[in-house]
Amino acid sequence: MTDTPKLGRRPAGDSNTRDAILDAARASFASVGYDRTSMRAVAKAVGVDPSLLVHYFGTKDGLFAESLRVTEAAQSLIGHVSAAPREQWGRVFAERMLAQWQGGEFGQNWLAIIRSAASEPSAARMVAHLYETRFLQEVTALDLDHPAVRATMMSSLVTGLTFTGQIIGLPGFAAAPRDQQLALLEAVVTAVLTAPLPE
Repeated sequence: MTDTPKLGRRPAGDSNTRDAILDAARASFASVGYDRTSMRAVAKAVGVDPSLLVHYFGTKDGLFAESLRVTEAAQSLIGHVSAAPREQWGRVFAERMLAQWQGGEFGQNWLAIIRSAASEPSAARMVAHLYETRFLQEVTALDLDHPAVRATMMSSLVTGLTFTGQIIGLPGFAAAPRDQQLALLEAVVTAVLTAPLPE
């Protein structure tokens, strides 16, 4: 089960209890995935009765969905590049992606979703939803040709780096110096967004 530390017994009415439950659930989903996360274990990590999780979230599926909501600001990996000159898109995206991929709300949530997506339909739906509402919409807003093709490649890039670097643990890219990571990401993203494609 997750290594989330116990936080001590919390009263059900504590205004911070719900957030603590979500934090513990998010950490567990990111660490061990959907199947191996249990409502009882999350409740134990926070120090509350499991019935409180049922009261707040209903089911584990409800807890999963609520704990992995990503803020609008954190989701936006592509939309903000439109303010930069076209020749800087790759660099701007690479810098933002590394900052969010290596930590923060988006990084942990995306890790939890990817780790769970292979076995849990809710997680798979979240991946599809993020693609449709963020990658596809934001690439389309850049007024590029073949937006669906380019958006899928951008989504695959984020998903692939999360899977190989943070789930499988392949050392190459994840262990490279930041300037190497930025250079590679910039080159790939620039190609994906701006390379001419045959009709």
